[in-house]
Amino acid sequence: MKKFAMVMLVCAMALSGCGSNSDTPKDGEPVQDSQVANDDNAAASPIQVTLNGTTTTKEDKWDELKEGKELLLVDVTLQNNTEETYDFNPNYVYIEVENEKVSCSDLLPAEGETLGSCSLEAGKNTSGIIPFEIEEGTTDYKIYFDDVDNQFEVK
Repeated sequence: MKKFAMVMLVCAMALSGCGSNSDTPKDGEPVQDSQVANDDNAAASPIQVTLNGTTTTKEDKWDELKEGKELLLVDVTLQNNTEETYDFNPNYVYIEVENEKVSCSDLLPAEGETLGSCSLEAGKNTSGIIPFEIEEGTTDYKIYFDDVDNQFEVK
């Protein structure tokens, strides 16, 4: 009986490690640099994301931006280097501020062409702005691309 109990205990301990990955962040948890792929992945990725520049504004299209907030406008160009159509979603681009993941905003800038969801034909590119709502004066952030198959920092 003791052997049976011991075998069951060992099996339970072995199984408790399965199905759970403590390195995978849950919604709302900060994303660590080690959880995001390095620059080598950006170079090898079939989808190239080029940072054209960033600006901030306090003016959004419908005057819904709250006091103390501003929009960070990330201007990017996407290049599809595959032989298939690529379905892009702006939520694939996010910023990290103080180790917290910030997704793109529903607020649109008063001016500028925003980059929305699109189907990008093989070999083609497209450009546009992806807005992020941030605390006014925020300057320390990193920009990332993550579409499950490709993860890298956008520089």
